[in-house]
Amino acid sequence: MSVADLPIGRALAATNSGIVIADATQRGFPLTYVNAAFERLTGYSAQECLGRNCRFLQGRETDPASIAAVSAALRDGRESVNVLLNYRADGSRFYNELRLAPVRGPDGRTELVIGVQNDVTETVEELSALRALREALRPATPAPRPGLEIAEVFAPAEHGVAGDFHLVAAGPREATVVVVGDVMGHGPGAARRATYVRTALSTFAGFTDDPVRLLEMANHSLIERIGTSAEFVTAACATYAPRTRALRWALAGHPAPLALASGEPLGGPARAGLPLGIDIELSARGAQVTLEAGEGVLLYTDGLPEARAAGDDRRSAPRL
Repeated sequence: MSVADLPIGRALAATNSGIVIADATQRGFPLTYVNAAFERLTGYSAQECLGRNCRFLQGRETDPASIAAVSAALRDGRESVNVLLNYRADGSRFYNELRLAPVRGPDGRTELVIGVQNDVTETVEELSALRALREALRPATPAPRPGLEIAEVFAPAEHGVAGDFHLVAAGPREATVVVVGDVMGHGPGAARRATYVRTALSTFAGFTDDPVRLLEMANHSLIERIGTSAEFVTAACATYAPRTRALRWALAGHPAPLALASGEPLGGPARAGLPLGIDIELSARGAQVTLEAGEGVLLYTDGLPEARAAGDDRRSAPRL
């Protein structure tokens, strides 16, 4: 009597997960049973699968390390969970979460291996996209900029991604453009919005060192490309001219920069405009101070400002 004829066989046939049973007593672990869900998942008929090792689902881009992990679990007769890139009968790819469970005989030896398979392509692709967004929002350590010492602290979200971002870019006439921003909301949508704004500001920085103008250009670009949204973007944009030591800044619904020495908002009040992505008219107004050697400025998003390190005697240049 075959597995399909047993009560458990009828239960396996009805499940939505792909189920295979392999003979562990035979070389190569040939399949002795596949259910209908496995046929739907892979596009192979039972007749095409029985008597073969499941490796026919593997292809050119299947990770060798994942293959080795599955082989080791089969060889050792132990349970395992692995995700492999597999290929259907028509050549299309899918990510397969494969769970292996050995069935032992009276002598303790593995007689059968049950494999449970589920299509996790959507989950894997979403995680891959999240990793890419994280990397886009975590820029490399900024290159040295004329007349400045720049330090940065970036703590990525523990789960998924958030919309915080920062940017240090070269402006015209040796100016430095520094932007810190935050998107209202979390998840891939917020991260994509943050990535778009950061990219736009990085592009515009080469054309102007006017922080109000930079925020306006980013706002126009965001609304024209993506439209208005409840996931609006707050940003503080500052530009520093080393020849005059002038620091200018403008705010789009974002907290003002802080003077490191006092922890108070820097200089006179800069009228904060609307966050980016709400209205085509930003209505921001800039402010300006002259930085002396050794003075420091902090731009930030979530969390408390970090205290200036004690005993730091580097006083030759302003700090951002």
